[in-house]
Amino acid sequence: MKIRNKLYFLRRNIRSYFEYFKHRKKYQNRSSLRDNIILVYAGNYRIYDRYFYNFMKFLELSGVSVCFIGFNFTYFKNNVYKKQNSEYYKLIFSDRLFHFKKRPPKGSVVLRIKENFLSPDYFSSKILNLNPIENSFFIPMSMHPLMYKYGYWDTVIKSIGVRKHSIFMAGNFNENAYNQITHTPFETQSRVQVLSFLKSNNLILNIENNSELENFFLDSQDFSCIILDRDNVSIPMEKVRQVVSRFSFFLALPGIFMPYCHNLIEAISVGTIPIIHKEYANLMNPKFEHLTTAIVYNDLTDLIDKINFVYSMETDKIELLRKNVYSLYKHNFTPNSVFRKITENNYSLLYLQAQRYSLKILETNRSLLKN
Repeated sequence: MKIRNKLYFLRRNIRSYFEYFKHRKKYQNRSSLRDNIILVYAGNYRIYDRYFYNFMKFLELSGVSVCFIGFNFTYFKNNVYKKQNSEYYKLIFSDRLFHFKKRPPKGSVVLRIKENFLSPDYFSSKILNLNPIENSFFIPMSMHPLMYKYGYWDTVIKSIGVRKHSIFMAGNFNENAYNQITHTPFETQSRVQVLSFLKSNNLILNIENNSELENFFLDSQDFSCIILDRDNVSIPMEKVRQVVSRFSFFLALPGIFMPYCHNLIEAISVGTIPIIHKEYANLMNPKFEHLTTAIVYNDLTDLIDKINFVYSMETDKIELLRKNVYSLYKHNFTPNSVFRKITENNYSLLYLQAQRYSLKILETNRSLLKN
């Protein structure tokens, strides 16, 4: 048995060694360093998963070179060549976002990122009313990683007539996955609960397929709430922002186990006004304000009132609110706006969301406060 185990680890090390050199070879033809450089020192960034990829992609999209200091075979084997790494974390390396250097290169280093410069404790200060570290910054929510990978995040949206005075949302409504938020410290109702409630109150316009959705755009019918389950009606990622841009309002429903979901950022990137639960709105960085950058509801009963309210809104008020929403996006949620905030301010700590790991920290801190 001992010999078998040794052979297993030997084979694994040999495979990982070859993979390491394949990775290094991919970087041989990298373009030269840009004028502005950000140094990222080796650390355990896997806990941040897709949000670390988005963060690094934001830096690249902002026109800087990101140099990874300390990338060697040992680091690769322990942090990259692991099956439990998500596909989004692996994109950091397959997309060649880094320059690998043994020493900090000469040039204009505008930021140095070490493991202790980032914190996954993203929720405690807001949910438990704990004070965040002084002079810190919360890296805001972002779109789906593939939006940035394929450049869909800033695709020019074609204007197709007047927007529908209606509400839209599309996504996954798997009950086992999206009811998990009901077992967390968050107060927000799950997207499954919201959909069931709206259906029971006959507030949903039933759309069975893409043809029916297109007919809705062509028809004079309006003042409707459309929620699409992707198992029935699937919208390709490259068309998501275009479809959302044809509606005046977007129903921002929570993700699997936390209020955040990437589709909110995709919606505001085209100036579509979010209808959002108060807890979700307060968790955003910056907060979404009722009748300024969002329509904020308190509970399911209030959601009905807010739906009826938006149907009665005058066009000029909708246009003003849309401009506010788009301005909020441009100044806070684009790659360049995030880059400017973290490089123009001498922050001592950056809070970066780490999904389940951030939730675990919140639950731990809540238990400690109770005791």
